[in-house]
Amino acid sequence: MTTVLFFGSFQHYSTIVLEALHRAQNIQVLGVITSPPRPAGRHLKLTSTHTHDWAQQHNLPVFTPKTLGQLEISPPLVDFIIVAGYGKLLPKDWLEFPKVAAINLHPSLLPQYPGPAPVEWALLKGETITGISIIKMTEEYDQGPIIAQKKLPILPTDTRLTLYQKLSELGAQMVVELIENWNIKNSLKIEKLKIENCVYARRLHRIDGFIPWPQAQAALTDGRNAAQVDRKIRALAGYPGVWTQIPTPHGHRRLKLLSLTQVQLEGKKPMPFSALSAHI
Repeated sequence: MTTVLFFGSFQHYSTIVLEALHRAQNIQVLGVITSPPRPAGRHLKLTSTHTHDWAQQHNLPVFTPKTLGQLEISPPLVDFIIVAGYGKLLPKDWLEFPKVAAINLHPSLLPQYPGPAPVEWALLKGETITGISIIKMTEEYDQGPIIAQKKLPILPTDTRLTLYQKLSELGAQMVVELIENWNIKNSLKIEKLKIENCVYARRLHRIDGFIPWPQAQAALTDGRNAAQVDRKIRALAGYPGVWTQIPTPHGHRRLKLLSLTQVQLEGKKPMPFSALSAHI
């Protein structure tokens, strides 16, 4: 039986990997480390991560330290540390703790798109292929040697939401296979990673979703720059979203672009762009 300690906090995507590990016959998850509860929603209610809730429902020990130095337990001796969307670097003593390795699932084909938003940037850059990289973790983000990689095509209809879902499912399958193969061979094949001339996938913020009204109007009406705007809409779907400031007789109002045909005026429900003029 291979033992693992799981780290993950990224919405339900981390949980997809945890669930696959928990259900595998020859893998035992001895503990789950995730981010502490945070204020969320209109009333800023303290809310646990999806991974936290799922782990508790399945009777897995859960720990939520602000920093790993604050973890008030002695972690169990494990074969692997598995990280999927934890969002924090692991200190050197944690990297050296597992008997085999601390490994990270990164949703890009490293060395391209290291950083916290690889899927978003792959869509923004118009990539047609992405994938999962499983790497041995180091003290720097996304720069460890590669253990395994698999490619995944990016469809013209894919958004950040659909791609993170598919990549999480692919990564879950890959990490279970990797551990099962290690059980048979008792070794890992590792390839040194060269980070050079790569696009760093920095985190995206609300301002990154802004486009000037003339550019938005051109894409929505006659298709000028439509491909570029469409990539941005798909890359920023959900949050931060794509938006503009539309001039109206009563001043500028925020307008969300949900697709090249659907928009949402602030304070209104989503509507076809063709119906917008009746609401301003």
